[in-house]
Amino acid sequence: MNANFDNQADIFGVNLQSYIPMESFSGINLFASWQYRDSNNSYFTQFVANDYQPQRAFTNTNEQTMHHLYLAADFYINHAWSIGVNYAWQDVDGTFVIKNSLLPDDSVNHYSDSFNHYGVNTAYWWQISQHFSAKFSVAKLFNDELSDNLLLGVDINARF
Repeated sequence: MNANFDNQADIFGVNLQSYIPMESFSGINLFASWQYRDSNNSYFTQFVANDYQPQRAFTNTNEQTMHHLYLAADFYINHAWSIGVNYAWQDVDGTFVIKNSLLPDDSVNHYSDSFNHYGVNTAYWWQISQHFSAKFSVAKLFNDELSDNLLLGVDINARF
C-alpha cells in the first residue's frame, strides 16, 4: 500500500473589540469576528495487486469554503463578574470527489449548509494572590439543529 496526503488552506479574517465604560455598572465589552477559509484536501491510496484483489488506486478530494461570523457582548457588573450573550453563524460549501481506478465514473458529492448558534454566559474572575488567579464560567448554548449544551469552565493562571 502507498498513501499520500496533501492539505492546503487559505484563511483570513478580522476581529474587532471595544470596551465601553458605563456609570451604572462597570462596562460593556463588544466583540465581532469574521473569518473566511478556502481549503483543499486530497488523499491518495494505492493498493498493490495480490492473489485476491487487482491493483487499484483511490483519490479523495475535498474542496471547501467557509464563512464564520461571531458576535458577543459581555456586561461587566463589576471588575470581576460578567454576564454575556453571543451569536455565531457559519456557512459551508464544498465538493467531495472520490476517484476509483477500477470504476469508470467519479463519485461527486456537493454539500452546502449554514449553522446558527446562540448563547448566554456568566463568568467570575478571582485574584487569589499576587501570582495566582482563577476564572469560573458557565455558558448555555442554544441551537435548532443540534442539542442544547451547557458548558462549565475553570481557568487557573500563574505568573512568576
